[in-house]
Amino acid sequence: MKKLLLAVSLLLTSFGLFAQSNKIQIVGKIVDSLQAPVEMATVILLNAKDSSMVNFSRSEENGTFEFKGIKRGNYFIKISFVGFVPAERKVIPEKEDKVDLGLIKLNPITKELMEVVIKANKAPLNVKGDTIVYNASAFKVGANATVEDLLKKLPGIDVAADGSIKAQGETVKKVTVDGKVFFGDDPKLATKNLPADAIDQIEVFDDKSEESKLTGIEDGKKEKTINLELKEDFKKGGFGKFMAGAGSQERFESKANYNKFSPEKQFSFIGQANNVNQQGFSFDDYQSFKGNQSFDFGAGDDFGFQSNSFTLGGDDFQFGWDRSKGFSNNYAGGLNYNYDKKKTKLSSSYFYSFNKNLNQITTTKSTFSDVSAFKTEEKNTTNQLTGVHRLNLKLEQKVDSLTTIITKLTGNYQNADNRFEGIETYFNNANLKATESNRNNNNLATAIAFNSSVSLRRKFKKKGRSLSLKGGYDINQNNGNGNQEAINQFFEAQTVNDFLRNFRQLTFQNSDKDQLSASIGYAEPISKKVVLQLFYNYGKTNDAVSRDILDKTETKGNVLNTNLSRYFLNEVQFHRGGFNLRYAYKGLNISTGLAGQDYTLDASNAIQKNTNKLNIVNRNFQNMLPKFSMDYELKNNKYVSVSYNANLRQPRIEELQPIVDLSNPFYVSEGNPTLRPELENRIGVNFNSFNMASNTALFFNVNYALFKNQIVYNQLVSSDFVTRSKPENISGGKRLSGMVGYGFPVWKNKIKFDINSNLSQSNNITFINNQQNNTNSTNLSGNFGINFDPNEKLSFGISTNLGQTKTAYSISKTQNSTNLNNSINSNFRYNFPLDFTFSTNFDYQSYRNDRFNFSQKVPLWNAEVSKIFLKSKKAELKLSVIDALNRNLGISQNVNQNYIAQERVVSLGRFFMLGFTYSLKSIGKSKSDNNVIIIN
Repeated sequence: MKKLLLAVSLLLTSFGLFAQSNKIQIVGKIVDSLQAPVEMATVILLNAKDSSMVNFSRSEENGTFEFKGIKRGNYFIKISFVGFVPAERKVIPEKEDKVDLGLIKLNPITKELMEVVIKANKAPLNVKGDTIVYNASAFKVGANATVEDLLKKLPGIDVAADGSIKAQGETVKKVTVDGKVFFGDDPKLATKNLPADAIDQIEVFDDKSEESKLTGIEDGKKEKTINLELKEDFKKGGFGKFMAGAGSQERFESKANYNKFSPEKQFSFIGQANNVNQQGFSFDDYQSFKGNQSFDFGAGDDFGFQSNSFTLGGDDFQFGWDRSKGFSNNYAGGLNYNYDKKKTKLSSSYFYSFNKNLNQITTTKSTFSDVSAFKTEEKNTTNQLTGVHRLNLKLEQKVDSLTTIITKLTGNYQNADNRFEGIETYFNNANLKATESNRNNNNLATAIAFNSSVSLRRKFKKKGRSLSLKGGYDINQNNGNGNQEAINQFFEAQTVNDFLRNFRQLTFQNSDKDQLSASIGYAEPISKKVVLQLFYNYGKTNDAVSRDILDKTETKGNVLNTNLSRYFLNEVQFHRGGFNLRYAYKGLNISTGLAGQDYTLDASNAIQKNTNKLNIVNRNFQNMLPKFSMDYELKNNKYVSVSYNANLRQPRIEELQPIVDLSNPFYVSEGNPTLRPELENRIGVNFNSFNMASNTALFFNVNYALFKNQIVYNQLVSSDFVTRSKPENISGGKRLSGMVGYGFPVWKNKIKFDINSNLSQSNNITFINNQQNNTNSTNLSGNFGINFDPNEKLSFGISTNLGQTKTAYSISKTQNSTNLNNSINSNFRYNFPLDFTFSTNFDYQSYRNDRFNFSQKVPLWNAEVSKIFLKSKKAELKLSVIDALNRNLGISQNVNQNYIAQERVVSLGRFFMLGFTYSLKSIGKSKSDNNVIIIN
């Protein structure tokens, strides 16, 4: 045994010595012409055989750089720094393990060099201050590739299956083109629609927050941004792409985009039409279509730190859908125009979208009270038609070097036609049918919104001193009418009248809202490191809602229902003022502040307008909200932050109104005029590290929240399964969440591993039939992914996600359950000779809940073959099969305070599609200019 251990030890030692001898270390020192060290110069290690990038780094404060653990071989090093001529050095190691390149001198760019063009060996990337600049031509992609395909090739950038982007381990919030906004703030609109061959370089940096730009004061808030710099040729002409496809089962798809850019102007068009459930634009874009979204005081437009202080809330109708569920026809188009010249910047866009969505949904729900439990089965069909117009304008005018005026205008018009048919059946403990509701509803709605604001920023000669003023006016009008019919049967009723309870109603609702807001912010530097910020915010909202419910009778015709009809008149005034003290020095940013706010609600309701008031609600809330945050930027792209926030949620108006809503006889809700504001005390710790040399990312965060006067919906569940709900204040709820992730490459950055894990635990308190119920929910999930991207021909990726949610109830332990949601996702792509390409992706999703005998497995397999042809590879023909196994099904599991539900949605199944794509290019020709120098 000892001999065996000795042999193994010798073998491992010899293997370690061989591994060490096969690795080398490369060091050197960068100086200028005066022998002074050059800090932060970009040092790139390239393979001598094919010029592929092996690694990169930056020089230290003393000018030194180092590459460790490099496989023995021949290389050359490329060094660049702004204002200096790039330098190169060959690395040809012999027997030594450490290659010392000694002093490497950079020469400044002289006037004589301005007469030549330096093009040789453009570096794959460069580092300018805090900005990483990628040379697009150094990363090969296929013909007709998009910017999204190009980003997948860049070290340090990850693109998820849904198109979301991470750079240096952080989510990219904004993508600009030549520094200008491209169709709003949705990054995917640029990356999915612009061609890769139009891009000269990609810049990745941390942009300042809007408030920091407005006030001129660094606030420690960063927004990861990608800027796409176009090639000169593409700045002088037009380019775009058109796609059309037809498939089996009468499926069709078409997309188009066209862009015409110049140094001062940008014009873009995008459009799409299909019946294959492809939304085309992001859900975030649709979110902004909602007219009353702009009526949130906590939306980030006020000066000072936010408090989530006041929301009118309550959409008159919902918008948006899940692309994986149901059947949808989608039509959308948009225009974008930007103008940027010296003192004037204009950003504008217009969107129109129309959606027809059909959903057939089956839901199984288990609900419990303190003494009983019952099961609900629902089958319904929804048919939604929604059309939206949206216009955005932003004008920024510099009056002088110290004064800037910003004007924003947003207009929305939308209409919807929603139809619902469904049967909902309730079963008792013996699994016998107890009640049944057969409903048929039709609702029509229109909404018009206009939001405007004007901001003035005035800087002073004293650095850090600034004054900011802002005023806004918004209006919102919503009109709707509905036809509701329901046949409700109570099989356990004792009398004939109780057995059958039907209603047929007409609903007419009109809402008019207007809001006036004003904000002022002042910043005064106390020292070079400390700045005092003072702020005040004011808002006033008037809201008039008329809701008439008419009962349709056979003898008396349409009769006003005085129990359900109401006219609401609400006035809200909001004041908030406070201070923020900020310390900033060498990457350390500490902020502490205190805000006081006053919120007053005067509300009343009557059966109809000009009738006697039934209820009057006069409430006034005053609160003090502290805040603390610390952000510390360490060396080598490491960041740590600690924060504490006291967030306040005022009760919504509909939660305060003491009105009983009887429109659903199985779920009756009532407001509570005694509600107090909900206070959330939240602590968060974040750490983020990205090593540019090794292209590794590590991050984690922990957040803890404790609630006081949390607004929850207590319930009374009767023996005939009717639930009566009312909002109440309860203290003691809490939530803990954490996440850790690690990403690292191997084999020359050709293979990338990503590992992350999430843990969340929450305790929610409610009362069910006047008995306290504690719902404890623990969610644990983990993801592991591998991406293999060796060259422009081949790419492969696979990832797995394992998720488990455990839910425990204090008053009905028999309902405790564990939900398992697991998935495996894979994709493969290969570019064959003669411009043929094959790609495929396979997703396998598994859902399980043993407590309720729920198990569902959904395999989804898509594949496509394409051929590029015509001159300049402008055309592409593609044959695709979607859901080849014909197993697509929308599945979801939902856990709430006293129920667990599983939902199945019939979805679009297998179909084939033949598509044709043509690229449009009408670009200008670059003119040679001997006075241009290109240095990378």
